[in-house]
Parts: sequence; C-alpha cells; structure tokens
Amino acid sequence: MAGLTTLSTEEEVREYLANVHTEYSFQCHKENDAAGGVPEDPAMAYSLFLGPCEKSSIDVGPDCCHNLGLLAAQGVRQPDGRPNHDLSRRFFAKACDAGVAPSCMHLAISLNIHEPRDDTRATALAENACKMGHSPSCMVAAHLLSQRGLGGKVRARELRAEAARLHAENTGRDFSVEFGK
Repeated sequence: MAGLTTLSTEEEVREYLANVHTEYSFQCHKENDAAGGVPEDPAMAYSLFLGPCEKSSIDVGPDCCHNLGLLAAQGVRQPDGRPNHDLSRRFFAKACDAGVAPSCMHLAISLNIHEPRDDTRATALAENACKMGHSPSCMVAAHLLSQRGLGGKVRARELRAEAARLHAENTGRDFSVEFGK
C-alpha cells in the first residue's frame, strides 16, 4: 500500500519514531491553518525552529532560520518583547546564504530600514533573490534602486517587468505594474 512504511527491525522503528515527531512538529507549525490546526504558539515555534537552524540541517534548517528571523523581528522570545533586528538579520542571513529567497528579501528590507543601514548590500540582496525567481524581491530591488536614483530608474523598470513576468509565470495571471513614470 502506498504511504505505509515497512519497518523490519527494532532499530528502524526507533529511528522512525525519533524522527516522526520532529517532522510532524515542523510541518504543523509551518502549515498552521486557522481552521482547527495547531494552536498558534510563537514561543514554542521559536523553540522548535532553533535546533535545526543552529545545526544547519539541510532538510529544514534554512526554513527554520527564516521562520526564526520572522519571529525575532516580531519580538518573540525577546526579554522586552520588542523586535530584535540584529538577531532577525542573523537568522535571515543564514537562510539567505542557504538559498531561501524570502529571507534575502527580508534581510534587504531590514538593512534599508533599520540601523545600521546598508542600502548597497540591501539592493544586492534583493536583486539576488529576484534572480532566484522571487517576484516580491524584484519589486523590493526596484524600489531600492528608485530610491538611490543615478541610473537606477532604468534598472528598476527592468526589475518591475521581471516581477510581473515571474508573477504571471507562477500564477498564470498577468500582473503588470507601473509606478512613477
């Protein structure tokens, strides 16, 4: 039967049971649905994501780091409950380095908004995430280039067009965007 696991030794059973809880925990927190799914518990989610992120687990580590970046940016598990942008940047950078495009975008936004600012690095990160096929990152890069001026407007227009192309490709719907002609 499809979907059944055949476990023939005690060692296989122990390994399966040791891993099933971990996989279930991460998947449930990742797919938390509002219609009766796992209750939202950001502090517990933070605890569950921390181990795989720190261990750089190839399967779930980068996604866990991304989620930790989101939680730290919201102040989850911070002593004063305030956003910790340095910590969120560290988590986003780790996930971005592993190829998680949304983390590159969030890191770019943080570098553009919060001190210490680094608009050059922010733009490069957003453009790199755009190259990974993440259409929102294309829009962020376009915005950052438009802010900087000096020839950035032409490249910004190209990035907006790329965002529209990626969106249409991913959704099957055209999404043309024109800002400040």
